[in-house]
Amino acid sequence: MKIIRPLLLFVVAWLFYWGTAVWGDNTVSPQMAYFDHLADAFRQGQLYLAHPPSTHDLTQFAGRWYVPFPPLPALLLLPWVALRGLAATNTVLFSTLLGALNVLLVHLLLDALSRRGWSKLSTVDNLWLTLLFGLGCVHWYMATLGSVWFVAQISTVTFVALSVWLAVRYESAWPASSALAIALLARPNVVFTWPLLLGIYWMHNLPPGLGGFASWPQPSIARKLAGWTLRSAIPLGLAVALLLAYNAARFGNWLDFGYLTENVAQKLKPDLDR
Repeated sequence: MKIIRPLLLFVVAWLFYWGTAVWGDNTVSPQMAYFDHLADAFRQGQLYLAHPPSTHDLTQFAGRWYVPFPPLPALLLLPWVALRGLAATNTVLFSTLLGALNVLLVHLLLDALSRRGWSKLSTVDNLWLTLLFGLGCVHWYMATLGSVWFVAQISTVTFVALSVWLAVRYESAWPASSALAIALLARPNVVFTWPLLLGIYWMHNLPPGLGGFASWPQPSIARKLAGWTLRSAIPLGLAVALLLAYNAARFGNWLDFGYLTENVAQKLKPDLDR
């Protein structure tokens, strides 16, 4: 039953998301998916799009078009592109699958909190909250589009949710921080999830009857928190280094993601030029 319920949630969520895409006549990769083309470029040893289907939201540098957004979705799509080819890669299907996985991960997180005694919600309560996440917020909409920005957002949610679930499930710094490090490869700003992971580790080590900052003066707690912090910084540091190297390889500048010269809509250009 422990396995059946999450798997059933995944299947139902995917059927609903894919059904929404079918109902909206949106089952083919849109022109501005880009990450499928970037995955194909990676397969050929390139960082740029040789023949982009569109140039909207791309960045031109030295006569070549680049996807300015961090590369995680392209890396996730790389096996699909390598095995099936670019023409058979469907970013809408990919996004709905990740969206369904996110629903599963949210349920696993809620269930783990209940099992730890950190939440008093019942299984039925957790299912209602999972339903609220899957159908009651913008996640439903984003999971059915398959375009560049939304695929990146859905991919980020996948690894942030995985990170928090792993932090609740295990005390070790490595699983949770590694998942968060992967999320950084899509949205670097989610590094601010890290204090939450530290707080969860703190919860694992609270002495009975002692909570919050009342545990801080204890040297043993402080040493554990310091050790966890150092260990968790290693995967995060590697992810940051990879992003900086990716920027340098594309634009010759470690800190340049390509956003300032992005080919955005006319109405956005004045804001970008400020």
